[in-house]
Amino acid sequence: MKKFTYFLFAAMFLFLIGTPSGDAAELKDFKENQKISAEKIDARIAEINSKYDVGEPFSEEDGAFIMKYAMKHAPDETINPMIIYNKVYSATNSLSGVSATISGTCRIDHLVPFVNSYSCDLYARSNKGTVSAILEHTAYGAIGEKAIGIVYSRTHTSNAGQQAANLSAGNNYGAFVAWSYTSVKAQAKGISSLGRLVTVEAIDS
Repeated sequence: MKKFTYFLFAAMFLFLIGTPSGDAAELKDFKENQKISAEKIDARIAEINSKYDVGEPFSEEDGAFIMKYAMKHAPDETINPMIIYNKVYSATNSLSGVSATISGTCRIDHLVPFVNSYSCDLYARSNKGTVSAILEHTAYGAIGEKAIGIVYSRTHTSNAGQQAANLSAGNNYGAFVAWSYTSVKAQAKGISSLGRLVTVEAIDS
């Protein structure tokens, strides 16, 4: 009975505070946030994440962008708060004869409000030079009554390997999460066909 009461209370609590209220940014769709490519979405979310500290409220436009493109966790699943995502990642990119490839899987769990985890196994490859595998996981939730912001963020990076690198990483964390964004990346550094050192990134999210 105590376990059931906890689940019911947690679900109601997330429903009440998990997303900004009424006239917040979620009701607006800015022109700048429409019809953009996956690459630009990644770049914009990385830019937004770099602008704010944990617990700092986003601007209305930045908040609307996260609500539109990040993975949503609330309020829909307050009815059934045990949510598990399994995702396969794969991306390749090249520049001047240097290529980078990232592949792997991630499991993202939101078992009950405030109980979250992610775990990823990633494989980075390059055709020359060195390569690293990079994992970024950011979670967003309500900050005050009418804004959202970062409630958790962490980056994991493998050691650089000669044309290959593996990364197994993850974490458990406590936060009331309404949206999250997980990005994986292979970052290769090698000598281009023009004899210059170049950096190439292959990103999936």
